[in-house]
Amino acid sequence: MRSACCARFATPAAGAAALLSADHLSRMASYFTHSLCALKHNGAIDKTQQGFTALCERLLQQPDPTLRALPQRCLHQLLAFARRPGQGRSDIGRRSGELCTACLPRT
Repeated sequence: MRSACCARFATPAAGAAALLSADHLSRMASYFTHSLCALKHNGAIDKTQQGFTALCERLLQQPDPTLRALPQRCLHQLLAFARRPGQGRSDIGRRSGELCTACLPRT
């Protein structure tokens, strides 16, 4: 099930007013990125990843290049988190749990 918010936001190219502003979409992307770096529970990670994927799919379809660049910004942030120094065992386990799914497309 896709996020209802992401499935409904209208594109200006379609002739409709946007349901969410660019600032809202940027904040949503930041929230998902932060959540994927902080969560440890597999169920929460799975649901976050589904919403993140739905948002990124819609952002990549937008005519605005700023919005299309948001998923790439998130990917860079997730990879920087995975590569940061001083990680412990819980970081490695968490990284293998959600960061990989955040970076892979759902089929």
